[in-house]
Parts: sequence; structure tokens; C-alpha cells
Amino acid sequence: MSINTKFQHGSAMFLSLMILLVLTLLGVLAANSGILQERMAGNFRESARAFQSAESGARWIEAWFASLNDPSMQPFWCFSGACTNTDLVWQVGQRPANMPELDQAWWNANALAFGIDPSTGAQTTSSVNQQATDLSEVASDPRIVIEHVFCRGDTLADCPGGNAVQYYRITSRAVGGRPSSVAVVESTFARRYQ
Repeated sequence: MSINTKFQHGSAMFLSLMILLVLTLLGVLAANSGILQERMAGNFRESARAFQSAESGARWIEAWFASLNDPSMQPFWCFSGACTNTDLVWQVGQRPANMPELDQAWWNANALAFGIDPSTGAQTTSSVNQQATDLSEVASDPRIVIEHVFCRGDTLADCPGGNAVQYYRITSRAVGGRPSSVAVVESTFARRYQ
């Protein structure tokens, strides 16, 4: 049997090259999709780390407030802007309104450091701080601002001291494993000192 080569012009080669081109494009698209999904998962992990760290800072201050059993231990608020060196708690309206937008330098200068006892300024080793001591996977520890929001007493004479419920706004800022992943958490905490 003889093959007539007169009518063959490379159509099989062209068809196989087109199939190879389509398979190559599918492979490149699949690789790009995998890389994109890996980046999305990494960003989600970083945002979750930042959120968990900020949440730890807020819960740590709430636990510290809950541990103040004696009414004489009640922290009082300051009226003059940055309060962390002398007074622990900012008076309502004294903190900046755009706190989530402030940079790390502002938080380092004006906020409480995580793990430092607000009443003594020393590193805490008590059970108050044991709930969130391992923050080794974040770039830096959370920073916290406490703001006194208002006082609600049983009588008019109860505020600012006495048998009253004090309401605090706790704002905690933290970063994840990268300093570019930032989370700010805010909570309101009520405490009656008796």
C-alpha cells in the first residue's frame, strides 16, 4: 500500500500544536489560580492573627478591671490628652476620633502595653495575664487605650466614686505576623466598685 503524500500538508501537526497550546494555557491558568488562593489564605491568616491579638489586648484589660476588688483600686481618669504615664484612663472625648487610622508610633507613645500591669507599670505574672501570654506569632504586642465613658450611680452622690457603675471603652490595636496587617478592636466594659 502506498501513501499518497501529495495531499498531506501538515494538518495533524497543526492540530496537535493547537491542543498543546490549549493545554499549556490551562496549566498556566491553574497555576495562577493556585498562587492567588495561597495569597488569599495568607492574608486571611494574617488578618486573623491581628484580630486575635487585638482581642487578647481588650480581654486582658477587662480581666485586669475585674481583678480590682477594693474600691480604692479604682482607676481615675485624666483630663489632659495622653494619660498613660500618670493616669491610666482617658476622660471621654479626650482620645482622638480617628484611632484606627493612627500609626504604630502614636500607639507606642500614648497607649498601654500588653502584659504591663496598668496600676504598677511592671510586667504581670499573675493569673490575670495568663489567659493570653503567648503572642509569639505577631510582630508586636497589642497596645490598649482605656477611656472612661460615663458613670451611673444609685444616687447623684455616687459619681465619680462611691457605689456606682463605671463604663469604660477599651480600644486595642494589634498587628499580625506582618506589621502591615492591623486590627483595631473596641469594647465597652462596665464595672461596679464596692
